[in-house]
Amino acid sequence: MRSLRDFYARSALFRFTLLFGVIFATGSAIAFYLAYSTVSAYTQARVLDTIETDIRDIFTASGLAGLTSAVTVRSQDQSSPRVYLLVSDQGEKIAGNFESWPNNLPADQNRISFSDPDGRQKFDGAATLLPGNIRLLIAHSRAEHEALLAGLRRELALPALVALLVAMAAGYLVSRRLLARINALNATCKAVEAGDVSARATGFQSPDEFGQLAASVNAMLARIA
Repeated sequence: MRSLRDFYARSALFRFTLLFGVIFATGSAIAFYLAYSTVSAYTQARVLDTIETDIRDIFTASGLAGLTSAVTVRSQDQSSPRVYLLVSDQGEKIAGNFESWPNNLPADQNRISFSDPDGRQKFDGAATLLPGNIRLLIAHSRAEHEALLAGLRRELALPALVALLVAMAAGYLVSRRLLARINALNATCKAVEAGDVSARATGFQSPDEFGQLAASVNAMLARIA
């Protein structure tokens, strides 16, 4: 651990590679969060729109008998896990596929979340207070929503991790190459310091910055000699 800290303190290229990885990871995390939150908000909005449509359709029924019939018909539809419940002012079940009004749920609120009595399934829904203190509850299971988000996490997390590893590896290789050219210049300077005035830096033919630096070092050494 100490050698790693020493290497970190002495190597600017290593710090650059590490900083590049942190920046890339931060950008990936922000992109993941934005995509995840957008999909989550979209799916929840669709659920709420469907619930509002259900409420409007049920309200077209006239009287308590019509409401009871509409809730009964819809609660028998098993195509999707939904909750329909109509209870009296005394809390007694009138119609629906849920046994009783969930504890601590308000009687009139357009966004509520609750679980079934076993706690195995979660629901998002809306509660409506009708004349005569009759309460109507309509909710959709979060299973499809959670499955979609879980799939999104799998689809985004693995490519992001692979991209991060590739970026770190590429940064490491580039750093190693740059460090080798710097070490070559340092070796030339140490050779001259040790008395070999004929030593010259390699790579001066390269047109990049390191080539220009090597050419300058060689010119300086030639002038000193």
